[in-house]
Amino acid sequence: MKDKTTKTVILIANSDGALYMFRKTLIEELVERNHKVISVSGHSVEGEYSERLRSIGVMKHHEISFSGSSINPLSFLKLILTIIKVYKEHNPDIVHCFTHKACISGAIARKVINLEARLIFTITGLGRVFSELNLRNIVLRSLIELQYRLVCNSAHKVFFQNKDDAELFINKCNLKKNKVRVVGGSGVDLSEMKCESRPLKIPSKIRELGIDSKKIVILKLGRGMIQKGFFEFYSAAKEISISHPNKYLFIHAGNIDNEIYKKIGSDELENFARAHCVKFLGFRKEVKDLLLFSDVVVHPSYYREGVPRSLIEALAMDKPIITCETIGNKETVKDGWNGFFCEPRSVKSLISKILLANKGFILESKGRSRILAESKFDVRIINKNVRDMYFNEI
Repeated sequence: MKDKTTKTVILIANSDGALYMFRKTLIEELVERNHKVISVSGHSVEGEYSERLRSIGVMKHHEISFSGSSINPLSFLKLILTIIKVYKEHNPDIVHCFTHKACISGAIARKVINLEARLIFTITGLGRVFSELNLRNIVLRSLIELQYRLVCNSAHKVFFQNKDDAELFINKCNLKKNKVRVVGGSGVDLSEMKCESRPLKIPSKIRELGIDSKKIVILKLGRGMIQKGFFEFYSAAKEISISHPNKYLFIHAGNIDNEIYKKIGSDELENFARAHCVKFLGFRKEVKDLLLFSDVVVHPSYYREGVPRSLIEALAMDKPIITCETIGNKETVKDGWNGFFCEPRSVKSLISKILLANKGFILESKGRSRILAESKFDVRIINKNVRDMYFNEI
């Protein structure tokens, strides 16, 4: 017989890396309270995370294929059948789905077998389909909205990372307002992300990047995508480096999207970065170190995200931010206070804002980004909101 105080929670996401990196503290808090946590996800391209999930207390991890951006109905049916099998094996009390395919397939699987588990959605952003207007995206957007209209009111609560996404679901997907909760993204563990000053003695692994006390270090974190301002960042870096030699160091850490490779060639990326005066690092796990040795974080994105994780981490490390005043991004900046808004797709605007974020502004804005992180993005507060929806009759 099941212990009434111990609940079984299934977390479903598109990748094990996303579960580990963004929901680690939630998992740890559930395990500390003697709840059983089961994870279901695809395999992350950044590495093996299933073992790490087990190391923080996940009782069992199920690896399944979410087929990326594929809309093949047969692969989607296979996904639903696989999730049904997981439900039958574990008989969960709570099912929490993150990202679009996880939410839709998780909800349908629950309906098919009449599972009584409490269903929670987290909408982590609406992505490429809602970022650019073309015929294909218009059709896909209509399909996505239809899918959510069919399933989202079966959820006990739906978490959003910004008010704009919540309003869209209320208006386009007929989501009832009493099911909506808006929280500060995935949150960040403020005890781990400390806003320390840049060390006077620079470790060798940082020295190799060319960092010194005289240069202003401009960091772009995250996947290189056209919609996330990849070309705007690289073009701005080149122009500023030419007009202000030896004053700035531009660094980009993150994977590169296939669309970028199609434009510049997979073999030409390093040459492209060098020609644009950018130190390209590829995917890096030591985000805290990179932030520690940086002065300003730049994210000229018009991609429709919930709230970018890189910007939440930058706030926690008390970095000034330059980004676009677009959905998700605008949650992280008070213009002229802890950073600046640049115009989407505008290299000229991005250059002007980077030049505004000079040493004087960096000193003047010290402490402000951390204040914003503490008030909006503390993972402990966000997790408490999530646990309340899991277990309380709200």
